[in-house]
Amino acid sequence: MINAARPGDRLLSPKSSAPAFPAYAAPHLVTESSLNISQRAGFLLVLAYLFMLGSRVQDFVSFLHLPMIVMSFALIAVIGSGELTRVMTSRIAALLLGMTVWMGLSVPFSVWIGGAMETYLNKWLQTSLIFVIIATLLSTLRHVYYAMCMLAFSILVGALLTSVMGGSVAGRLVIDNGSRFADPNDLAQFLLLGMCFALGALKKKAPLVVRIALLPGLGLILIQFLRTGSRGGFIGLMAVTLMLFLSSSGRQRVRAVLAGLIILSLTLTVIPQSIRARYSYIFGVHDEQEDQGESSAEARQALFRKSVSITLRHPIVGVGPGMFAVAENNLAIDQGLARGYWHETHNMYTQVSSENGIPALLFFLAILATILKRLSAIRRLEKDLPEPGFKEAARLAYWIRLAVIGFLVTGVFLSCAYSELFFVLCGLTVALQRAVNQSSVTIAAPRRKQNAPVPALNAHGI
Repeated sequence: MINAARPGDRLLSPKSSAPAFPAYAAPHLVTESSLNISQRAGFLLVLAYLFMLGSRVQDFVSFLHLPMIVMSFALIAVIGSGELTRVMTSRIAALLLGMTVWMGLSVPFSVWIGGAMETYLNKWLQTSLIFVIIATLLSTLRHVYYAMCMLAFSILVGALLTSVMGGSVAGRLVIDNGSRFADPNDLAQFLLLGMCFALGALKKKAPLVVRIALLPGLGLILIQFLRTGSRGGFIGLMAVTLMLFLSSSGRQRVRAVLAGLIILSLTLTVIPQSIRARYSYIFGVHDEQEDQGESSAEARQALFRKSVSITLRHPIVGVGPGMFAVAENNLAIDQGLARGYWHETHNMYTQVSSENGIPALLFFLAILATILKRLSAIRRLEKDLPEPGFKEAARLAYWIRLAVIGFLVTGVFLSCAYSELFFVLCGLTVALQRAVNQSSVTIAAPRRKQNAPVPALNAHGI
């Protein structure tokens, strides 16, 4: 029962003037009627930007600079919304700001200042604006749901483009047009998170157009995912499937098992032998005729060891954003080799530590831990507040958290710490927090034993 009491008030028993039991600040769902024109228009701009982000259609008309135009208008909407201050006082935003400052401090100490500055400005600061527009302009549960739908739909469009216009490199699916999808590992990560978002969009009362597009679309995304031959992506898919199984019960577990069987059957029937050989290497099965997987794994292990070594050599500020390849080449020459690998770390955690120092890694890990903590807290609202709105919030948190887990696992094999998906997940988490807890009211807490503590929810998060 919701009361019009002020935060901190205590509820009184009808038969006594003494407090019956303590009260606590509870989430409050934001309604559409409370939004101003900037928030309403900004929501549509965010959807447009997310479509371009997942589909990469703008890569075929890059001369139009569509993402920059949409982002510019979205930032104007952010200013007009009046919500930027609230967003920037969230814990996730504060940690992002701390990491941004520390990365900036690492630039002057870089092995190549010009290259580090370019990475810092274009790959970090510019991409971080994605967090700002998503966290600020997605204001309600409906907004978060349709953002999830748009991400799933856009990645489906990207999968369609790869099936029509995609090529192959060593038998692995790519779109060789200089886009993010030119790397099969990056493509696999996008497709994996797209499957998580698609499953989240397919709720019981999903709009008809969502069901028509995403039900068959899930199969296409899965096939294209398997065709990438990304072993890191495949391990991420296994982790997501396992989490689905462990967090489900009854019919849902049966569905998770069926999903696993479908993945296995597609891998054995649709995927070429060269790709199957790459996947079999995960389980220790080596194909003498297909040794690319083994040589690739050895190179990744060598890069990981070197990234740890560079981290220990430069533990405070690293070698500069995006400068691992340069530093690794210098280290190889110092060791008497002709040249280094000239490659990224293939691990987002050592990417951050080697390029920006251990303090930046601590910021990064704190951001990821806070995301999981906030989403788990929203999940628990379903038990405490049975209203349909809070059940929907818990459901959205579940699927976003599943996407985060996919990102965390695939990040062990990818240099994706500065990627758009990282800021998308940060933004969705803060947006969902704001949608369920933008303002506080006081509600009666369940009866507890005397002097038992009652959990509190803060003003900006769960």
